[in-house]
Amino acid sequence: MARSAASKLLERRSAARDQTLIDDARTHYQQLDSGEQFALALQLAACRRAEMTQRYRSVVHVVGGVRRRTMADGDRLQRSEPCVVFVVRRKQAEEDLGPSQCLPRELLTPAMVGGRLLICAVPTDVQQESRFLDARAQAATAIHSVSTKGVADWGALACVVQGDDGDAFAIAPAHVLSPYPPLNGRGIAEENAKQFRVVRAEIPTDTVPCLEGTVHGGRLAPYPATSFDVQFAKVTDLQRVSEAFSGIRWSVQHPFAVDLPDLFALMQNGVLLEIMVPSNHKDRLSDAEPVVLFADVSTYCENCPLTYVFESPGKSKLVLHSVLELQLELGHATLGGDSGSPVVVPVNDGYVFVGMHIAGNIEACTAWVIPAWELFDPARYASVDGSMPSGAISLFNP
Repeated sequence: MARSAASKLLERRSAARDQTLIDDARTHYQQLDSGEQFALALQLAACRRAEMTQRYRSVVHVVGGVRRRTMADGDRLQRSEPCVVFVVRRKQAEEDLGPSQCLPRELLTPAMVGGRLLICAVPTDVQQESRFLDARAQAATAIHSVSTKGVADWGALACVVQGDDGDAFAIAPAHVLSPYPPLNGRGIAEENAKQFRVVRAEIPTDTVPCLEGTVHGGRLAPYPATSFDVQFAKVTDLQRVSEAFSGIRWSVQHPFAVDLPDLFALMQNGVLLEIMVPSNHKDRLSDAEPVVLFADVSTYCENCPLTYVFESPGKSKLVLHSVLELQLELGHATLGGDSGSPVVVPVNDGYVFVGMHIAGNIEACTAWVIPAWELFDPARYASVDGSMPSGAISLFNP
């Protein structure tokens, strides 16, 4: 009997909530800056994803993100609250779920805080899956790609880089530089497309290309392969390509964001990201000023399902791609034809390049972006059997 009583006492004490531990853990989490909090939420989501998805019937995915709240005028972001996001098919009241299926409101995990290993309480949020399921590639009228087979599409350039040998390359999505990509496991056209500058959303009459696609880039392949929707195009007419970047000058002191903590540091004090969509989009020709879409960071979704159109006639296929999700201001969205648009943060001496827009969900007002630090990371290309141009490259103002 004594052994049984001791066992029950041990179980009861172990199951009891340690409020002091939790209060301290909440304080420790608040001592991290927002970039550190977001990075911790990403790591924790990766570690607990399989466990949480198996344990809770309503959960279909677990990601690092930012807390949302529902307001009278729609879905808004609650800024400066990085958290672990439980993605569910539909939200339900706790009383309808039952005690065993109620999702935790915070998760405890060790983390380095001020050089010390401490326990942190990472808050959680519950968000519906619909926002994640309807994102589509959006191939902008900054350039017009035409393959040797006559297949064409619209697209934008994210940035221009220069190699040690002086060669210049533009970076854009593979689905822009290789229109309606082939189902060959690589997604980059074997016969490289040629790109032309576009004036007022019309197919250019000038048939001299300013860019020519290369084999360098990532991979764009249907599920179950993982993709990296990036391709390099060699600049053949720098003057004409520079027109696409009129008014965009990269900061000399801080040309691009180097990681998530750096991005969050840039967004302190309410600074928003800007998506520089092309002003010569056919649906924006009536706008007197260049259009800039403002956005905030929402989640980083690993292996997010995005819809792409392959081959011609088009075949819609799901693609798995790790992307940074942005939430645009209510009522604003990127359009079909905006893929490749640069995402930036304004600073004193120009702009910091943050990433490249590749897909969007018009109904949810979300945009999906490849971060700049991944675009310039050779290991990211190698992970999908892709490549970058040989030698060191650097971002520059064309």
